Amino acid sequence: MGDFTTILEENGVWLNPRIRTQVVKAFQESDYCLEDLKKAFVGDDKLGFQISKAINYPLLPPKNLLLTVTTKCNLKCKMCNFPTLNIDNELPLEKWKELIGEGYEMGIRSIVITGGEPLLNKGVLELAKYGQKKGMYVSMQTNGILIRESQVPLICESINNIGFSIDGLEKNHDFIRGKGTFQKTLNAISQIKNQKESLEVYVVTVLMNHNFKDIPKIIENMKKWGVDKLNIQPLMPNNLDYTKKDEKQSLWVKPENIKELGAVLEKVKQFKKKGVKIDNNEYHLDRFTPYFKGELTPSDFECYNGFKFISVWSTGSIGLCLGQIGDVNTSSLKDIWYGEEAYKIREQIKHCKKPCMQNCQEL
Repeated sequence: MGDFTTILEENGVWLNPRIRTQVVKAFQESDYCLEDLKKAFVGDDKLGFQISKAINYPLLPPKNLLLTVTTKCNLKCKMCNFPTLNIDNELPLEKWKELIGEGYEMGIRSIVITGGEPLLNKGVLELAKYGQKKGMYVSMQTNGILIRESQVPLICESINNIGFSIDGLEKNHDFIRGKGTFQKTLNAISQIKNQKESLEVYVVTVLMNHNFKDIPKIIENMKKWGVDKLNIQPLMPNNLDYTKKDEKQSLWVKPENIKELGAVLEKVKQFKKKGVKIDNNEYHLDRFTPYFKGELTPSDFECYNGFKFISVWSTGSIGLCLGQIGDVNTSSLKDIWYGEEAYKIREQIKHCKKPCMQNCQEL
């Protein structure tokens, strides 16, 4: 017991005394040894996260601090449940800044600012600039519709990389997100690249029945559009509750299209082999088909939700996919992340029956 706790102390890992006994016991009962533990702290992040998952306790800092600065949005996309929310009690700018400081003290070096549409939060660019000054790598995800020409210089100064939503070619994108949105998003990307060509621009595409055939064309057009990288996310029937599944809804990939989906994914792999920057690895891409067929099991997909990133909701609550673990209005980020409720929810996630396939939760 002493060796395990000593190694943690030597590597700056705070072991919550209220769950110390459970964590030590979990390690003793795991398939890992003290030598594995030592390796995890000398550059083997993958091993560190694997041990963390086995014992339900974070040994490494999260890779990202995800800040949902607002749930409001200027669009009503067909696959999104955010428009059903009506939340006004959003955290003030100073509290968001405080959280960035807390995250930095915990060892986090990257923040992702998202929404809703983050640009509806009037202080979001000031927040991004503050994050950079604190030594954070700052990303922002946006639909791009609200970007004004006068904002572009500040965006380029405040953000290290920026992601835009493009859900197919023009016809399908506009069907999903609203008429005229495709060209407005491309225009925003163009303005960003004209201002600062070195700023990394990536595109997030939600793969669904209406647009999966467009993905090879999206990849072919990336250079022309000024896009550096693509991230493909499979549809979640409910993006407010990752565990819900409704495969009968119109956007879910239909059984008769599964074979063609497989062919599209093979094309994506070929693009990757040619050097196109696509976030999804083959492990992830290979699981799209069983996911949409309803055949994916938890043992088929390793999920690191509860370890890889901390997600703070616009009101200050912090939740993992199977439940809330705390609120930054009443507790510190550190106390929540290493707390008893987080320990309980992580244990439940290990037995999740419905993998959501979001690649942000992979190693």
